[in-house]
Amino acid sequence: MGHKPTYTLNFIEDTAFCSRMDEICAQLDKVRVSGYFTGVAGVQLFYEYFPVDDARGCVVLLHGMSEFTRKHYELAWYLMEQGYSVYLYDHRCHGHSQRLTDRQDMIHVGQFSDFVED
Repeated sequence: MGHKPTYTLNFIEDTAFCSRMDEICAQLDKVRVSGYFTGVAGVQLFYEYFPVDDARGCVVLLHGMSEFTRKHYELAWYLMEQGYSVYLYDHRCHGHSQRLTDRQDMIHVGQFSDFVED
């Protein structure tokens, strides 16, 4: 069972951001599906899926360098409220995805094309 969209667009006010994001994260937790899939050379990549009932479509959000899925929960919520299911995943060496070094603060890949192949 997925999220039931309201088809309204209520942007979060700066003064209420923390409390509203706590509420939104609680709603996301109710429908979240997460796990791992295998990328190039067997690297385990973390994903999250937020299903919407009778979705209009699906949107895949890709984060930028040194980011991770959680940074895009606000946008995911706005999309869900408009009737779209949302997929997010952590690129290799980001967030919850497998790292290629023991240093958790370092992003290291063998070659940039691995991002594309994943």
